[in-house]
Amino acid sequence: MDIIVDENIEKIRYSYMPNKVRVLLVGESAPASGKFFYFGDSLCNHTKSAFAKVYPEVGLQTMKKFLDFFKEKCFYLDDICLMPIDKLDEKQRRQCIENSVQSLAERIEVYQPVVIVSMLKKIEMDIRKALRIAGVDSQLYSLPFGGNGHQNKYIDELSKIIKNMKCRPLSGD
Repeated sequence: MDIIVDENIEKIRYSYMPNKVRVLLVGESAPASGKFFYFGDSLCNHTKSAFAKVYPEVGLQTMKKFLDFFKEKCFYLDDICLMPIDKLDEKQRRQCIENSVQSLAERIEVYQPVVIVSMLKKIEMDIRKALRIAGVDSQLYSLPFGGNGHQNKYIDELSKIIKNMKCRPLSGD
C-alpha cells in the first residue's frame, strides 16, 4: 500500500507546532472527510473543553484562539499515520499503522516531548514501540477516543494531564 500524505493537512499541522513540544497528542490519522483537529473538528472541541476545565478563559475563546493557546502551552497533535485511514478496512488500517511506527519514532525523536498522550487506546502499543525506537523517555498516557460516547471520559482524563503539566515550568525540561 502506497502512503499518500495530504500536504495541505501537514502544512496546517506544522503551522501549529510549538518551538518545544512538551505534550504530544497522537491520533490515528486525519479523517478522510477533510475534518481535522487543526480545522476545529469535534475532537478539537472536546480538547478545548478539557483545557477549559484547567484554564477557564479558554471556554470563551474562538477555536482559532484556542489553537494558538494550545500551541503556546507547547501542546501538539500528530498522527501515527499521515494519510487518512478511517475508510480502510481493519487489515489495511493495521498495516498502515505498523508501517508508520518508524516515521512516528523519528518525529518523536525530534520533538522530545515530556508527555505523550495516545488519543486512541488501540494505538497505545504502537506508540510504545515508536518510543522505544526513538529512545525517548516520555511519560505515556492512553485515553479513550474523544467520540463515540467517550467524550466526557476523554475530557476528564485529558484535563488531569493538562493540570499536571500546568504545574511544571515551561523551561528547563
